[in-house]
Parts: sequence; structure tokens; C-alpha cells
Amino acid sequence: MVRARDQAGNVDGNLVQRSATTPSLVDVQPPIFTGAAGATATGASTIRLTWSAASDNVTLAGNLVYQVYRATSAGGHSFAAATYTTAPGVTSFVATGLAPTTAYFFVVRARDQAGNVDGNLVEVTATTAPDTTAPTFAGVTGAAPA
Repeated sequence: MVRARDQAGNVDGNLVQRSATTPSLVDVQPPIFTGAAGATATGASTIRLTWSAASDNVTLAGNLVYQVYRATSAGGHSFAAATYTTAPGVTSFVATGLAPTTAYFFVVRARDQAGNVDGNLVEVTATTAPDTTAPTFAGVTGAAPA
């Protein structure tokens, strides 16, 4: 509602109201992303993945998350559900809980706040290091005849 007031402070009696609705912005475009740039084994059970930030027509780069898909064979990814999802805006991720001396294949995809995911198929691979840590064992504490 808009009302008029003169210099003396008199206000008109107008009670007409108008409303408007702003159009909602429907984001249907996935982020632009070139995919993972590298994978490096950082231990017997960890691999570090790196990439350059994606861009999107609506979501800011700092709010994009990345879905990481892991497989143990080239092209063996199931894109039905990501193995890992990163925090917003990161450009690297360390996959943990991996088996020693095992080759892993990764695809990383960008997801915007509307849920749109890019469709890149760029695959990077690395093999975890061997497990060289000896087990900890205090030894036998006693023996008894059977």
C-alpha cells in the first residue's frame, strides 16, 4: 500500500493494496565441471583426489558439493549413489578405509544446490601402498597343561 502525505503531515485515506509475486528461478542446468584431475595414494588405506572447482549458473562455486564414486575396476562405477559426498566448495578429498595394495578408480561429479549433477566420466586411478605395519602382540601370558 502506498499513501500520500503533505508537508503539514496530513495523510490520505487511501487503503488500496496491490501485490506481486516474483517468478521463481528454476535451476535445471548442471554445473560445468571438467572432472577429477588426479589421484595419489597417501598410504596403505588412503588416496587423495584433486580437481579444479566447478562453476554453475545459479549456485556459487563455494556452495557446490562433489560426489565421489569409487570402483575397483576401470569403468566399474555405479552412479546410482555416490560413495562419498564432500563438504561444499572443496577441491580435494581423501578416500579412507581402503584395502592395501589395491587399485581404485574414481569419478568425481559436481552437484549444485538444486540437485543437478554434471555427467562427466573422467576417471582417475591410484593403487594404495602395501601394509608394512607389523601387528602389535604382547606375547603369550601363560600356559597350562591340557
